[in-house]
Amino acid sequence: MKVTRVLAGAAGMALMGVGGSLLMDVRDLTGVLVWLGGAVVVHDALIGPLVLLVGLAPVLVRGGARGPVRGALVVAR
Repeated sequence: MKVTRVLAGAAGMALMGVGGSLLMDVRDLTGVLVWLGGAVVVHDALIGPLVLLVGLAPVLVRGGARGPVRGALVVAR
């Protein structure tokens, strides 16, 4: 497991280096900042609450359907 973590960390660092070098070639940084800000807003306003609502689905379902709903959520993940 430790080897896998080290390899994943090294791959992540390499990809961050690629991203950083690509960011240095961008002439209009305001466009990048707007895109990143929009991603944060979409995540916090839309994706986060939807994930929480989907996580409540097994609590809201009663009876024998609870197991299949849990299974569907695990598979859909």
